[in-house]
Amino acid sequence: MRNKKVLKWLLAVVLGIWFVVSVFFYFQHNIQVESYSIGKYIEFEKFGVLVKNIERRNFEENRMRFVDYSYITKLNLPSNMFNAIYKVNNFYSIPYDIDNEKLKYDINCEVIFDQNVIDAESVGELLREELDIELFNNTSSSYIRPSGSSQEISSSENIIYLSYNGNWSQNSIAGVKIINEKSGEEHVIEFEKQFLINKYSFFNPVVPERKKRSSSIIDEFIWNYYKQDSRFNIDDKYIEDFPWDNLKQYADFTADNYELSYLGHYMNDDQVFVMKVLENNQENLPMKELEFYMVYKDLSWKIIDVK
Repeated sequence: MRNKKVLKWLLAVVLGIWFVVSVFFYFQHNIQVESYSIGKYIEFEKFGVLVKNIERRNFEENRMRFVDYSYITKLNLPSNMFNAIYKVNNFYSIPYDIDNEKLKYDINCEVIFDQNVIDAESVGELLREELDIELFNNTSSSYIRPSGSSQEISSSENIIYLSYNGNWSQNSIAGVKIINEKSGEEHVIEFEKQFLINKYSFFNPVVPERKKRSSSIIDEFIWNYYKQDSRFNIDDKYIEDFPWDNLKQYADFTADNYELSYLGHYMNDDQVFVMKVLENNQENLPMKELEFYMVYKDLSWKIIDVK
């Protein structure tokens, strides 16, 4: 009887420690993102910039966090077992450096250009030399300039994914100013509404910006349509009359090349983009091609038509 009591006591202690540790790690995944949808497209001489949104956050990615799963993959475990190990390991980790007093911000943009006129590397250089973005304060005439920026370029796209980042050091920021240092051209975007606050956790993870890009949305739509016959990513007001037959011309489709261009007014929207998507398979001619008509609104890309 005494041994059973000792075992029960030890079990209670172990479960108590496990519970406390689990609660600690659960809160390491709780973060907050405050978002403001901008969706303003600006044409410059050799490129166009869609200023999509600005995100204000209370965290940074933990750069010291690195997990090597190579030794697990060598075990050739079933995929469901590997996924379980991955999820458990991810839960008991510290993925973010959280600081509620020192907020960070990101201004997310997509830059488009004509590949027949200029190459991506040249556009990237022009962005670094000529384009300037700053946050401004009307009351004190002060401004905040980003402390850094990043560009992502792909040979299969005419899109540069551009992001500016820095510290949100003032509480009375009134808007964003985009400046072309070469021409002196300025575009002012004032904040006219409140930021949208979203809270995330381990069970409701934040969606990374790379999954909200125009080409990623097209990939997701194509995959869901041909695999699941899904209606994701379509603007609600166009779902009822969406031309599904234009997709049925192909039994399957794999996107290899993306070409985004600005159209302007189309159907019932004023700022419409066209994403031409090609399946570049030389063994399967003629080449497959689809054109998706898209709008950026309310923090996301939406498809309104396809041809």
